[in-house]
Amino acid sequence: MIDQALIAEFGNEISQYVDERFQADSFTPLGDFIGDFKFVCYLSNYVFNCLKVDPDLVEELLYSGDLARAYDGHVYTNRFQQVDLESLDLTLRKVRRREMIRIIFRDLTRAASLDETTNDL
Repeated sequence: MIDQALIAEFGNEISQYVDERFQADSFTPLGDFIGDFKFVCYLSNYVFNCLKVDPDLVEELLYSGDLARAYDGHVYTNRFQQVDLESLDLTLRKVRRREMIRIIFRDLTRAASLDETTNDL
C-alpha cells in the first residue's frame, strides 16, 4: 500500500526547496517553468537530486530557454567545440546531467513528442 503521508511530505519538501531556490524576483518570468519544474521533480527523483547537487546547472537550464525548444542536430556538436582533454570528463558529465534533466522535463510535461524524446536519448 502507498503511504499517502510520505508522498505528501516528499511533495512538500520539493515545493519548499524549489520555492526557496528560485524565489528571487529575477525568476518571475519563469513562473510557469517553476511550477512545471516542481511537477517534474515530484515525478523524477533524478531531477530533484540534480537540483540539490548542482542548482546552478538547473538555473542555467531554466534561463537558457532549452526547456521550451527542441534541438537540431548541431546543438550537441557545438557543446564540445572548445573542450580540451583535461576537462573532457567533467564536461561530459555536466552535459549529460543537463541534457537528461532537459529530456526528462520535456517528456514529463509533454512538451516533446515520443520521437523527439527517443532521438534526444
